[in-house]
Amino acid sequence: MIRYAGESDFKTLHQYDRHICEAELLKDGHKMVLTSTQSDEQGQFFYRKLGYRDCGALLLPDEPLEILMLKQLRNVNKGI
Repeated sequence: MIRYAGESDFKTLHQYDRHICEAELLKDGHKMVLTSTQSDEQGQFFYRKLGYRDCGALLLPDEPLEILMLKQLRNVNKGI
């Protein structure tokens, strides 16, 4: 991941990478993607903006809550 000078540039680049990754997963026949982020990080808000929904959590000793997030993939061209 290349980090640009501005935070908004970084977010835009990361969103683009996510879109490409999700398109590849869909092309390979996957219907959903699962990711996680710690509850004390800003990633949870980023993923929610991209359509991910909370689907669980993992609580490890001496660690912040890990939020599990799921997104149903759909083919934009076919409306699926």
